[in-house]
Amino acid sequence: MAILPAPRPLGDPAGAPGCTVTRAAGPAPRLLLRGELDRDAAPPVEAVLRSALASDRPAILRLDVGDLWFVDVEGVRVLARTHRAAAARGARVLLERPRPFLLEVAAVVAPDLVRGAHAVDGARVPGA
Repeated sequence: MAILPAPRPLGDPAGAPGCTVTRAAGPAPRLLLRGELDRDAAPPVEAVLRSALASDRPAILRLDVGDLWFVDVEGVRVLARTHRAAAARGARVLLERPRPFLLEVAAVVAPDLVRGAHAVDGARVPGA
């Protein structure tokens, strides 16, 4: 079975890799991840996610991952480490709009992420 990334959105330049993290307006931390979460983008993205956990100390950290069109193994590991860091603080991570390819890779690479994280917007998290 082939697990394919989401198609790159029209208008996004093919030579603009990387992942942006934007904080959505609102009282609870909700971070929107967009682009390619790969091994090159992983360190700065992880720093931003950890910073949100440390500064906001949220009970729930919402990660909108619907605009990630590519996630490699290291990207999934970043999400898993964020999930474990949140759990250590008594918080949880909610994955919003996860694409099937992300959930399939996470089920193999980081089963604790798919067991402990919760998808919203009607998406099913395998193994949860």
